[in-house]
Amino acid sequence: MTIDYDVIAANYAKYREASPRIIDEIVKETKGREVNTVLEVGCGTGNHLKAVADSLRAAAIGIDSSSKMLAEAARRYPDLTLLEADAEGDGGLPLPDHCADVVMSVDFIHYIDEFDRYFTEAYRVLRRDRLVVTVTDSADDIEGRTMSRYFPESRDNELRRYPRIKTLTEAMERAGFVEVRATSTVYRFLIDEAGLERYRGRSYSALRLITDECFRSGIEQMERDVARGCCQGVERYTYLWGLKDRD
Repeated sequence: MTIDYDVIAANYAKYREASPRIIDEIVKETKGREVNTVLEVGCGTGNHLKAVADSLRAAAIGIDSSSKMLAEAARRYPDLTLLEADAEGDGGLPLPDHCADVVMSVDFIHYIDEFDRYFTEAYRVLRRDRLVVTVTDSADDIEGRTMSRYFPESRDNELRRYPRIKTLTEAMERAGFVEVRATSTVYRFLIDEAGLERYRGRSYSALRLITDECFRSGIEQMERDVARGCCQGVERYTYLWGLKDRD
């Protein structure tokens, strides 16, 4: 099964929000560095790009291959610079050399087939002494998150979809990045009715890749747990950092 993000763009805009943990982690790691421009590849509806750029008081450039996702981003955040492009297209990223201070992606790298090409392009558009960050899910993140508990079919699907951390860090090093390392965040919370509605709306791509039977069963269990006040949510992310130390 494949996902047409033009079709579900309005759904994403309705239900998805930027994670404060992701924003805080990126802002923390860039402390002490000059950041004038933030680039997000696979920016979708622009939530994380807008939040990070505002926190760093930087200009923001977003790239995505879905015109409808970009239309939602433009509607909500008219100050963003948005470009429709395929991150793996023949021409690479449609940007000049040395134009960004942070290159970020959030839950996007698993859509990339050519990691070497992607990170080489990220290296090219970064200025010297600047950072790339890839926000993704490790195998442990997938095993431990809410979705795997309530929708067990999603677990195996996601383990197949997401690249291994070692695969990504090796590609980053081949592209020229140094000081490559990983950090992580884990956030536990109770899922309320608003959170449940995001699952009902299948606003997470993984829920569009499971059977309707598994989806219904998981939603029914979540509804029971929310009613009892015991629906435990777990948000887990892994962040892969790399430094461009020369032009």
